[in-house]
Amino acid sequence: MLICGARILFQSHHTIYTKDVKSILLRLPNWLGDSVMVSSAFEWLKLSFPCADFSIVGTKASCGIYERDSRIKHIFIDESKKAKSRILATKDLANAIGKHDLAITFSNTFFSALLLYLTKSPVRIGYAKNARRFLLTHALKLQKHDLQGKKYHQVLLYLSLIAPLLQVREQVAHTLSSTLTRTLPNNAPKEPISHKILMPNEILEALSTKPLTLISHSIEAAHLALSKTSPSKPIVGINPGAAFGSAKRWEQSHFVSVIEYFLDKAYQVYLFGSSAESSANTDIADALKNHKNLQFFHNLTDKTNLSELIDHINAVNVFITNDSGPMHIATALKTPIVAIFGPTDINETAPYTPSHTEQSIALLHANLPCSPCKKRECPLKHHNCMNLISPQEVINSTIRVLEINQKRLNDDN
Repeated sequence: MLICGARILFQSHHTIYTKDVKSILLRLPNWLGDSVMVSSAFEWLKLSFPCADFSIVGTKASCGIYERDSRIKHIFIDESKKAKSRILATKDLANAIGKHDLAITFSNTFFSALLLYLTKSPVRIGYAKNARRFLLTHALKLQKHDLQGKKYHQVLLYLSLIAPLLQVREQVAHTLSSTLTRTLPNNAPKEPISHKILMPNEILEALSTKPLTLISHSIEAAHLALSKTSPSKPIVGINPGAAFGSAKRWEQSHFVSVIEYFLDKAYQVYLFGSSAESSANTDIADALKNHKNLQFFHNLTDKTNLSELIDHINAVNVFITNDSGPMHIATALKTPIVAIFGPTDINETAPYTPSHTEQSIALLHANLPCSPCKKRECPLKHHNCMNLISPQEVINSTIRVLEINQKRLNDDN
């Protein structure tokens, strides 16, 4: 068990003890999916600082997914971007937040580092990006590739940021003894944090075995809410939206075809989306209005808050989705997933599941030479990275994921 008196070494003028860290401030990423991907790092911080209270600051969406966490004492919504003077608004927000013993920004923006600086927190950690090194006491070099040149998943980049804070050797050996296949090396990092630190692959690999985690309410209650019409049939969740741009979205007509297939089988189908997807999801719903089994189709677009969305995703039997924030929510809840990828990098933002975690996931992408382009709209105008993925492929993958998950449940029973 980790004790509160353990020592953490920083640079020579920053040596502190975990017992002295009573308050930790986390500046979350702005995007919903990225905020979910921080959850693994957050779990490690909670383990490593058992005596500390946490405050989080970020967008309404990024903070909302953690509102049920009992370790979080304060939540601050950053709306400074909307202000006439963002600097003054950031200063006002910093004054409201106040000084914390330790402050970490998982956002790479200049203003996220400025916010930490203005709180006057003595230890401020973040990546050395966007001319903000002088605002951080510990500006770490962002390493996007491992020693073999392979891209790190975004989850690992967040873990790399906080890894030097942890009592890595003792903590990992204790917590992950049942999952590690080899002993951590003797040179596990105990040296002070430097401005250019690259964690050994073995340490990062060990930290990466903690999955994404979110807190949901009773799955039975959510099932009851979702299964009034046909409780014996699987529940299919559909998420046609994706923030950032149209290039990440699979064709509406393809989603309609998939929904029609499962309605034909009298499966319950729930359509999810925020107000931003209202128009597109209305078109999908209109295309289904004459279906013989329309009673099994439920359009929840803009009808759930974030907590309710989490509970509903936790209750569905499979979640069909683009690369999006709700996809990462489903990952953290261990909900079976069929994920459709196009312009984004599957190596960086695919559903993150450590090798020892059992979760049924199908990843579909066309493997075109132009992908990943990471553009908001297709620069070639054909959008083939998404269009070449057929409805039948998604249907087949969904059936397979349901079968695998059912077999796993039967084996467990």
